[in-house]
Parts: sequence; structure tokens; C-alpha cells
Amino acid sequence: MGGGQLQQVWQNQNAGTSPLAADGLLFAYDAVNGGLRVYQADTGTQVANLACGGGHWNSPIVVDGRIALPEGNANDHLTSGVLDIWRLP
Repeated sequence: MGGGQLQQVWQNQNAGTSPLAADGLLFAYDAVNGGLRVYQADTGTQVANLACGGGHWNSPIVVDGRIALPEGNANDHLTSGVLDIWRLP
């Protein structure tokens, strides 16, 4: 923040859903190409690209050193699916 207003710190051209920040990291899911990109929140340096399938506005969940991300599109009305879970080192 500068002068009581938010200031842009970094940006990139990668696709992604609404980002989630946790533990100094920023998580953005690329719903079109699949993949969960992980960035250093303060610098924008990409530290990982976690492989996963595509979806539709899926949001990552970060809790207790784990990252969970559902795959797929709820609009398909499927009765089964895939839940990716990763553990932070």
C-alpha cells in the first residue's frame, strides 16, 4: 500500500481463476489448460506448476500444509470426479 491506496506489485499474462494467497504463496488455477500455478506472493516468481486436469472456475483450497483442487465442470452434472491433493514441502 502506498498513501493509503493499493499499488500493483507484479503481473503476468498467464490465465487463471481468482487467486488464493496462503503462507506467502499465491495459487492460480488455469482452468483451460489445466495446472495450478504457484507463485511467491510478494515477487510473482513462479515456484511450481502442479499438473491437473481442466475445469470451470474451480478454486484451490489450502489448509494444514495441503492444497486441494477439484477437476472438472459442475455444469456437466457428473456423479463422480477427481480431487487433486498436494502437500507443501
